[in-house]
Amino acid sequence: MSDIEQAPPAAAPVEAPAAAAAPVEAPAAAPIEAPTASSIEAPSAAADVLAPAETAVEFVAKPGEAAVKPEFRRVLPPKTEGDDGERERGTFKKRPRDAADDPSTMLCRAVAAGEGCAYSDSCKFSHDVADYMKRRPKDFEGPCPVYTALGYCRYGLNCRYGLTHVDANGVNLGTPADEKTAKQERNIEYDILDNPEPAEHKPVDFKGKIYVGPLTTVGNLPFRRVLKHWGADITIGEMAMATNLLQGQASEWALLRRHESEDVFGVQIAGAYGDQMARVCELITRKTKVDFIDINMGCPIDLVCKAGGGAALMNRPPKLYSVIAGALTGIELGSFGLATRPSLTVKMRAGWSEKTPVAHKLLPKVQTSISSNEFMNQSVIHGRSRLQRYTKNADWVYVAECADTRGDDKTMQMVGGGDVLSYEEFHEHLQSGQIDTCMLARGALIKPWLPTEIKERRHYDISSSERLDILKDFVKCGLEHWGSDAKGINRTRRYLLEWMSFLCRYVPVGILEKLPQRINDRPMPYYGRNDLETLMASDQAADWVKISEMLLGPVPEGFQFVPKHKANAYG
Repeated sequence: MSDIEQAPPAAAPVEAPAAAAAPVEAPAAAPIEAPTASSIEAPSAAADVLAPAETAVEFVAKPGEAAVKPEFRRVLPPKTEGDDGERERGTFKKRPRDAADDPSTMLCRAVAAGEGCAYSDSCKFSHDVADYMKRRPKDFEGPCPVYTALGYCRYGLNCRYGLTHVDANGVNLGTPADEKTAKQERNIEYDILDNPEPAEHKPVDFKGKIYVGPLTTVGNLPFRRVLKHWGADITIGEMAMATNLLQGQASEWALLRRHESEDVFGVQIAGAYGDQMARVCELITRKTKVDFIDINMGCPIDLVCKAGGGAALMNRPPKLYSVIAGALTGIELGSFGLATRPSLTVKMRAGWSEKTPVAHKLLPKVQTSISSNEFMNQSVIHGRSRLQRYTKNADWVYVAECADTRGDDKTMQMVGGGDVLSYEEFHEHLQSGQIDTCMLARGALIKPWLPTEIKERRHYDISSSERLDILKDFVKCGLEHWGSDAKGINRTRRYLLEWMSFLCRYVPVGILEKLPQRINDRPMPYYGRNDLETLMASDQAADWVKISEMLLGPVPEGFQFVPKHKANAYG
């Protein structure tokens, strides 16, 4: 039995309290100075709603709808002429893009940091500090997150907190991290092995652990830092394409970055060829420090599947097995002379179509690969097909059937995935003993405090102010990661808004009629217990932008946002 199963509950499960009852407070995140342009009160939701009636609204929840208590229900205004009720959704190609800035109006980064520009007069950016200072936007209040974390901000005067770490003479304060590292490395003695031995393999133990799975776009490093704060045990980076990594694309390699708080960390790679996977796994093993490499065999995106990767691998078993063999070879070659080597894991769906699941047929051969190679030790089964996407519930009966293919040989750990949004669902799936743990995905996006709920076996009726603190944490981590200049702030805002397209699906515990909330149940329209909670419940992008302005200041002129992910995730 896992540590989680043995631990006594921290508190009895909390039934949904009445509206007037005191909410069950979640442990607040560590206090963080939010980067704000000014103190802004939470505005009302942008969507027009009718004022709450004196008596409760009488209507019955439809199938697939999360019922809220009568006193919180709201009536939406009638649709206007021409409103077809469809929500605008973005695609990869047609989403609004931020307008490109004129380089001549932007201060050169080297000059902004108080350094000399290597391009001199041929630099396309401005070197006129006096002119830039005249039109420089007002600084945000509070300390610079980058300077606070690193003791130096490389953005200098371009930083939106710049005057907190630039003196009156324009000198950027602090010492760059590379200079500090260089001084330390001069005094380090290195042991060079004449006859290096094979690296030691320490398999990752997933049993009973809180594992936050790979999430394209939204599973970025700042998000993972927030999840670590709320109790996640194992994290993994966003899916990276093997081809792009081998071509040396910096944006793709950035997906493999690991924060020091991620004590058990893996990377996920999508590829369609054994030799390709061998080369990229060898490169990752040599050049990065990861605990495991995961092969993506479940991505449903057309771009990936048409190239033969992702879920398409499950339709071609020989190619699938060659990809696994190539990855194992690459890890072995790349780890020669190193102290440790990463494990190999795979993540697959039930199959291409829900009518013809194939995972249970593929797993015995995968199990054989594991039995003959000590470096592979885990498989994740996502209980839905590629064509099914997210509008239907995950099939956990089939996940259990796949787990049974192991028989008495438990060398390969089995992780189930799909629709986990509460501690009840997590522990219910573990009770049979057929799987070792559950992977969190959309549930962690909707409720980032879910790992703590699982460990303490209770529901948190988290307040809107505490939820805002979580967003402040994300913004702070985002500015450290993407930068505190205008470009970094815009990028942080974009990723914050992408995350908020999932966060708005959460229904507070004190408002629900019945616990727990199910991930595919669409919430009834409702009023929150205060203006901020109502605003956070809005599914309108304009309201998400308002919340982002509370944390990152006003949006640039002409700013537009459309969520990247088209799947509405409701049945």
